[in-house]
Amino acid sequence: FFFFFFFFKQKTAYEMLRSLVGSEMCIRDSNNSSGTKNNEGANKLGYQLEKPKAGEEIAVINTSMGEIKVRLFKNETPKAVENFTGLVKKGYYNGLTFHRVIKGFCVQGGDPTGTGAGGQSLWGNTFEDEINPNLLNLTGALAMANRGPNTNGSQFFFNQGGAESFAGFDKLSQAMDSSKVTDEYKKLYETNGGNPTLDASYSLSKSPYTVFGQIFEGIDVLNKIADVPVDSADKPTTAVTITSIEIKQYEGCWFKICVKIITFLMLNFFVY
Repeated sequence: FFFFFFFFKQKTAYEMLRSLVGSEMCIRDSNNSSGTKNNEGANKLGYQLEKPKAGEEIAVINTSMGEIKVRLFKNETPKAVENFTGLVKKGYYNGLTFHRVIKGFCVQGGDPTGTGAGGQSLWGNTFEDEINPNLLNLTGALAMANRGPNTNGSQFFFNQGGAESFAGFDKLSQAMDSSKVTDEYKKLYETNGGNPTLDASYSLSKSPYTVFGQIFEGIDVLNKIADVPVDSADKPTTAVTITSIEIKQYEGCWFKICVKIITFLMLNFFVY
């Protein structure tokens, strides 16, 4: 009797374990169109859409409308990331609002005055731009807001607007440098949406916006924020706030699976 009970329990446990692992398989993010591995091919367009590698630094932004998780590009934009994470650790952004929301374009925050005219960097003074031709203003990209070249402070914005709201390159031909706009570049925007005219390396306007992060979880929250009613100055009529931001190390899905497996084994194999 004990043999059959043990066999049945083992079989049931195996099936449950298989189901558990299968439900959280580490697969390539369905939104990623680049096909590169995590943190590999950082010199290629589209790598920003990959999920973070285990141990990589991320930002968890808790807002009044939900949670947004952002991959940070510390190696490519060290100054912008140091500024952002340093201000986060000081609690600078806690309680601030998203003061500028333009559906299909951007969601902007980081100004303690809530006017779009305030804020200081971690060092007090403005700091230089860090333009990387492989970090684009795709939907979900986190970039520094500024008043012109090399005037970065505390304000930042998320690019917003999916592929369905992207106007298309035919309408942007006079704003872009056609000698640099490749089919691969076009496909990224046609698939994901975003604001290519803000890409200094490809736009004729040479807009100096430093892209230093990318949402990998919570794009639905960003879209909800973009849907809120705004006044004539693009300010939400009901405040949308940043309750807190945490800087963490990304655990990765395999780490989470291992924790669940260990817990599962303790509950199912070691208790008799």
